[in-house]
Amino acid sequence: LADNLLMVERLEGHTPRGRRRGRDNSRLTVSGTMDMADFFKPVFDLQLTGEHVYFTRPLGEIEAVGSPAFTITGRDTVYFRGDFVPDPDQAFLRMEFTGPESYVLKKADEGTILIYEIRVPLFSGATVDNSDVNAEVEGEITITKMGSEDFRYAGTIDVLSGNFVYNGYDFVFDEGTVTLEPSTFNPRFHIRATTQIEPEVDVTMVLTGTLEDPQLFFEDLPSVSYTESDLFQLFALGKELEEVDPALAAGLSLKDLILRRIEKET
Repeated sequence: LADNLLMVERLEGHTPRGRRRGRDNSRLTVSGTMDMADFFKPVFDLQLTGEHVYFTRPLGEIEAVGSPAFTITGRDTVYFRGDFVPDPDQAFLRMEFTGPESYVLKKADEGTILIYEIRVPLFSGATVDNSDVNAEVEGEITITKMGSEDFRYAGTIDVLSGNFVYNGYDFVFDEGTVTLEPSTFNPRFHIRATTQIEPEVDVTMVLTGTLEDPQLFFEDLPSVSYTESDLFQLFALGKELEEVDPALAAGLSLKDLILRRIEKET
């Protein structure tokens, strides 16, 4: 410490997973300076790097092991900026898509405001794994957060392989792209997937749009006696139309029924 400037040449640590203790192969290094002229409001100018560092959100919706490269700068407003590059096959996305939601501005922060701008490239094996979807993906997302606001996600994710379950049917992804918008949790997507409705009878479904406004149609209708209307009826609630609650079915087409169910379950 000289002239109220704390110089950190090298501070090294480790990031054990969960409650595990002891040395592992992770490495987290901090270097840089802290201006301590105002002891309770230091000015940060730090660099944080590492290898095989464990990272998770509090609810586990993102979990990864990888290499961070961040800068930490500022005083009243402190910025965490940089990249987190996951190790091969060590990135897991477990967030549930519960429907379109707008991010809500919360009460203004008091004291130091923390701002996060973190880029996460997903090109070395990443998995989406939640109650409905298991898929291998690649792409890039950016995670941002300002003060007490919720974390926001932006970017594009391409589906390489995998499956999802809808109303008892196991759909296999043929292709898929999901685009996340930072202003609202209402992803835009283009998904093409195939399921088997009976032995040797495959059906390909194409889903586009957003969670708020999904669009659905079928490709390559089976040559047997299935019309598009039959398929909408089959996937709407897994029932014959006469079994559906009349109050629900009134004024709704079969396509409306299945799209409403998708909005609730995705």
